[in-house]
Amino acid sequence: MNAIIDTIPEIKPADNKSIQDLLSSLHTSKRRDFIAPMKRIRILNNGEDMQSRLQDEFAITLGNDDMTFGMSDFCAKQLNQRLKPGFGRYAEELQRAELDYLYLENVNELLMHDDRRAQVRVLENGKTYARAVVSDKYCSIDDPIVFGTALNVLGDNAHRFKSIGGNRTDIKTYCKFVSREPVFALEIGGKTREFSAGFMISNSEVGQGTACFQAFFTDSYCNNGLIFSKSILADVNFKHIGSRIDTDFGEIFGSQISRIKQGEIAQLIDNATKIACSQETAMLEPIIDQIMTSIERKLQGDEIAGIRNVLTAAKVPTVDHDKVIREIDPADNSQFGIQAGLTQYAQKVENYEKRIELEKKGADVISMNDRTWKACQALSV
Repeated sequence: MNAIIDTIPEIKPADNKSIQDLLSSLHTSKRRDFIAPMKRIRILNNGEDMQSRLQDEFAITLGNDDMTFGMSDFCAKQLNQRLKPGFGRYAEELQRAELDYLYLENVNELLMHDDRRAQVRVLENGKTYARAVVSDKYCSIDDPIVFGTALNVLGDNAHRFKSIGGNRTDIKTYCKFVSREPVFALEIGGKTREFSAGFMISNSEVGQGTACFQAFFTDSYCNNGLIFSKSILADVNFKHIGSRIDTDFGEIFGSQISRIKQGEIAQLIDNATKIACSQETAMLEPIIDQIMTSIERKLQGDEIAGIRNVLTAAKVPTVDHDKVIREIDPADNSQFGIQAGLTQYAQKVENYEKRIELEKKGADVISMNDRTWKACQALSV
């Protein structure tokens, strides 16, 4: 298995961490799950009076001092969305207006009148914080099962694939693998650019989907990545819903998943990884065709307006448009050039989750059909 490990240097917020660091984080982090009636849960303003170990804006308490934790932003959003339809949006507006006192008043009032129970997922990895609030029937398939199994299969394919690392966010864990040898090369702007193909494995421990294997291409010239989210090489469908947890209040001890069930899930991951490895060549032809076509398509008329139209069509947030434009090579006014600027910018953003989304948008730009491309150009003339 060690043969697939390649180290990478200095880490920035949106960088791919080395696979060693990623695996170390997965195996050394302590996961703790708690059950509590929603009526007992309270959200606190995480001010100076709170314990120093709490570094997040808000904290969640389950009724006891030893069950008070800082909350990730995702955890707070997840709780807000669970309470009442529309409250998640309202809570965002209150926090945007810095009306924390009004948010706390509303969220705690709703909690007091909620008869359900919730499972709070807590992570200890240097600091202790609540990572998610999920159903009391939620049954997590944790990262060590998914990535440990996948890496065993990839170890058998180490002569073909290498890891370029990945990252772990509060929402998902990602790991990327590409072919050791370039799968094709193109002459672009007088330079030879080599492309490697592979896949990205993702998994969520907090209720945001099951394990998924998506097509991934990287341009060795500038290390840009393209995630073809519509090219699902393997999707592992297992239920995250188990039987009702017997504990009424307090920490849940022991795995909720039987050894037999864990074995079944590991087999699903094993099969999915083998399928993803075997699909490397099958996915090449249509994607190469898209890349070739994107090189030939040039901007017409007002180039800046054309770029903005393309980014809008790919659903890149408007707030990012100017930053993407600054990354685009002025000598390359092609559809491919727009993608290159977008994925170059993706490496500089403030967090990895956003990088993943922008790398998917880069693939959407490459995959844009002729009709949409022409419409973007027509609007800029």
